[in-house]
Amino acid sequence: MKRFIYSTITAVVIFLIVFLSVTSLPAGPSFSHLDKLEHAFAYFVLALSMHLTLKQWGVGSKSFAAVLLFSIALGGGLEILQSQIGRMMDLADFTADFIGAVSGLLIGRLFSSASLKTRWQRKR
Repeated sequence: MKRFIYSTITAVVIFLIVFLSVTSLPAGPSFSHLDKLEHAFAYFVLALSMHLTLKQWGVGSKSFAAVLLFSIALGGGLEILQSQIGRMMDLADFTADFIGAVSGLLIGRLFSSASLKTRWQRKR
């Protein structure tokens, strides 16, 4: 059941990132570089949820590279797609995606390591 929940959350996150990247929503209040923070946050959540999902499926140590490659491919692919549908391709957005993905992975690994240490100490 946990696998299903984690997988569903990750699928919803991917869907939202793709949907929001290819649609134009009405502009809200604007702050300097707010969209870069949005990109970083979205890919942070994506990487963290993917890492936790793959951990549930027993992928574990190989998840870092898989999640990073998927995040790079998704972010780069969506930037290229945006240039084809009348939106602007932006290297800074891709950089924010990358930073968010790496941050999400590092936090995921940190919590995974901390929970493993806690479990190991309980068994002693």
